[in-house]
Amino acid sequence: MRERELESLTDRFELARRGEPGLVLIHGPAGIGKSTLLRRFLATLDDQAHVIAADAVESESVLPYGVLTRIAGLQPADPFEAGARLRDRLDELQEARPVVIAVDDAHWADSVSLTALAFAWRRLRPARVLAVLTSPDPYQPASLQPLLTREMSVRLALTGIGARQVRALTHLPLTEQAAGRLCEHTGGNPRHILQVLEETDLDELADPQIPLPVPGQHARDALARLAWCSEPARSLVEAAAVLACDIAPGGTGRTVGEVSLGAAAKLAGVGAPLSALEEALGAGLLVERPTGAGILIRFSYPLLKGAVYQHMGPTKRLRLHAAAATLTEDETTRLEHLLRAAERPGPELVRDIAAAGRRRAAAGDWGQAARLLAQAARLDREPGADAVEALLFDGRPAEAHALAVRLGANEPTTRTGTSPTTSPTALRVDTADGRFARGVLAHYAGCTDEAVAALVEARERCTRSALLARIDAWGCRPEPGDYLRLMRHSGGLGGSPPARLLTAVMGSLADFQQGRWDEAAALGQLAAAVADELGPCWMSAHAHAVASLVPAARGDWQRAGQHAEAARRLARDATAPVAVIGPAYAAAHLAAARNRPDEVIALLTPLLDLVTAPASASPDRTANVSPNRTASAQPDATASPQLGLPDATNQAERGLLPWCDLLLDALITEGDLRRAGDVPAASPGVLARLLAAGHETEAARVAFEAACAETGEPFDRARTLLAYGSFLRRLGRRAAAAEQLKEALRELERLEAVPYAQRCEIELAACGQQHAISPLGLTPQQDTVAQLVATGLTNRQIARELLLSVKTVEYHISQVYARLGVSSRVALANGVRARAGSSS
Repeated sequence: MRERELESLTDRFELARRGEPGLVLIHGPAGIGKSTLLRRFLATLDDQAHVIAADAVESESVLPYGVLTRIAGLQPADPFEAGARLRDRLDELQEARPVVIAVDDAHWADSVSLTALAFAWRRLRPARVLAVLTSPDPYQPASLQPLLTREMSVRLALTGIGARQVRALTHLPLTEQAAGRLCEHTGGNPRHILQVLEETDLDELADPQIPLPVPGQHARDALARLAWCSEPARSLVEAAAVLACDIAPGGTGRTVGEVSLGAAAKLAGVGAPLSALEEALGAGLLVERPTGAGILIRFSYPLLKGAVYQHMGPTKRLRLHAAAATLTEDETTRLEHLLRAAERPGPELVRDIAAAGRRRAAAGDWGQAARLLAQAARLDREPGADAVEALLFDGRPAEAHALAVRLGANEPTTRTGTSPTTSPTALRVDTADGRFARGVLAHYAGCTDEAVAALVEARERCTRSALLARIDAWGCRPEPGDYLRLMRHSGGLGGSPPARLLTAVMGSLADFQQGRWDEAAALGQLAAAVADELGPCWMSAHAHAVASLVPAARGDWQRAGQHAEAARRLARDATAPVAVIGPAYAAAHLAAARNRPDEVIALLTPLLDLVTAPASASPDRTANVSPNRTASAQPDATASPQLGLPDATNQAERGLLPWCDLLLDALITEGDLRRAGDVPAASPGVLARLLAAGHETEAARVAFEAACAETGEPFDRARTLLAYGSFLRRLGRRAAAAEQLKEALRELERLEAVPYAQRCEIELAACGQQHAISPLGLTPQQDTVAQLVATGLTNRQIARELLLSVKTVEYHISQVYARLGVSSRVALANGVRARAGSSS
């Protein structure tokens, strides 16, 4: 958290170390984290600098030399003499090492100390000195403002943290929605977030219809300010609280919490809004922002809005929400006001909300669709299946899992064609909805068999035509041309093109993990084409990320790079955690294949903010990890009657791609075992490498043996064998190492994972053994296809000869083109003959 700001401070320190003194003012509202950031920065310095730290307090702001005494032990009669002596002291100290002066809450520092500090600073010769101060106001303390105009001086503004950082701050299993509600309620102020959490629980956070509490101090502050206002000003403030209450502004050019002064005045029935606004501004309740379309207003800080809203009482709140619903033309906002205006929402209102959600889904607006359908599903089970799908398409898998539980997704799956044994309570559950939700989430997790079984059951039990269409959309896998036609000519939940996209993506990922790389590559290319038709969203980015896996592992740098860049571009405006993970993993997977661990670390370290419960830093954490359980393992719904929702939710937030393995492996390669302790427990093979890096030889050998025996995914197992062989070679056990390396090489050759096979050959050569991949530098399968092309066979003839599909042959030929640098069959045949002749 605050990594960017911490990096900025570190950069300023490096400049000071080189003799360029600097002054940094960290500013932001109370509780935003200024003092915490300052302490974190000072903790990073260790023995690199001489640190002089002091904190100013309001009660001592009138004591002359209060801060200067704590900084340098100076208290002469003249502040200018004090400044000169401080300059001399700094000159002495910086001869040995850089000096960092830190003053927390500098706005409370006494004026004499600040005058002396400014005097000394202006007269510093080129010196290795950095001063860091904190203040809530970017223009306080005023006496230092002239210094902040200099080139090496900066103001570093801290703003509210985001949903991902909230989870890192609280270490609670918050959903994205719950963390987002906390951010909106508090403006992302860390202190306010922790205060609110002291007075609420996770269930209240998960339900947007339950107002979040306002800590007592802020409630009293709001009431005191309201008491200062006249009746028109109070009415205007209350109307602003209702209009801004948890309702997103949409594409209006407003920030969250901003409302139109005209709309607030109309709702409040205030005839002279400017006069009322002036009172509210003077009381510190509201702030204004003039625009070309009129004045926008918002609360000076978000908790004031919550306090005013709750102080009104239920009668006035319901009346104002009902009136607000008649003043807006936006359908979503109108329905949300009507929902808040109803003590007990009736069936007609729920149907209207669900219908609006389906219309937003048909238009591809999954954010609004998920918001509306999830609200409807909390009141009635009927829109539940739609809501699960919309939440998933909006990149909110944890919330989709939670809703699926309510729909009965955790009920035991029965064999097709048999009747489940149900209790009287279970009979009341619409099992078709639950089975559909289970199938959708199983597809998302890559558990194709479980998904198919659940969807078959859903179809058998379903009596609603709309749900039947959705079941069929998830259950079928049409031909490539059908995918593209669906993307062009149907939209929303009816045709559900995103369902096709996700089934293609997760099918490709499952094939990759199970070692069926030709199928994975073909399906990945299809998914990427569908993603391009769908346009920017987290699913499209994820599709290109998955499509990059096979090319990167096979050394097709150009194709893999194109997919990785497309993933980054398509996720640029997405906010879901899964949208962040896919592009980062694609680029890191490519960097790992090219043996660039430093790039892997740079790309994946920011993802640690997504993890709420880091694993222990000790390598002994392997004792708590089952050899069969990896950080990237999919929830095994076929082995258990339940989806394992806690694990599934955690996995969903991590995006289904094993980035923890990749990051930990790169940190081990770079020898950074300290930072490796911050990464959650990874696969058994990587944990064995961690033990080996920690020089726990016997424990590492046992862990490697277990990992090689029990790791099921072919590529993971081959890399584990490669790491084990390297480990044994370094122990001097060359014969045993060669045995592991040869087995790894056989699997890597089958997968055509050329970069990794080449590393395996290097290790074998170090063991005194040689094993060539191909006289042409191609994998065996590529070499065979190239030789047959050179003989003049058509793709169909080659497919028949090798018992492959035509599309697989086409894929291999494209790989050969890229590797040999040719673009036609004639050139390929000539290249094959020329290189074969040269080799012989």
